[in-house]
Amino acid sequence: MNITQWPRLLIDALGRQTRGDLIAKFQIANVPNWGGQSLVGMTGEEAKSVIETINPSLDVHTVPEGSMVTADYRLNRVRIWVDKNGNVAREPQRDW
Repeated sequence: MNITQWPRLLIDALGRQTRGDLIAKFQIANVPNWGGQSLVGMTGEEAKSVIETINPSLDVHTVPEGSMVTADYRLNRVRIWVDKNGNVAREPQRDW
């Protein structure tokens, strides 16, 4: 696929937005949308890889559930809360 075809792929034949358009909008939105998939249950490293693939500009951290973290507000940070087995315990969000 050539890069000039990409914008046309975002709108289907009836003019409706496609999933690709929603993913593209995530790049500037402050919502937890990881490509239309839930990351809960994945390993922390798998989830980190998915998030960094979707938006490489984010600062992604894997944090054990119950850990103390700073309370500063940063839109470029995503914390992935993992359980004792290293699996994602809740849906990662920006600056939470």
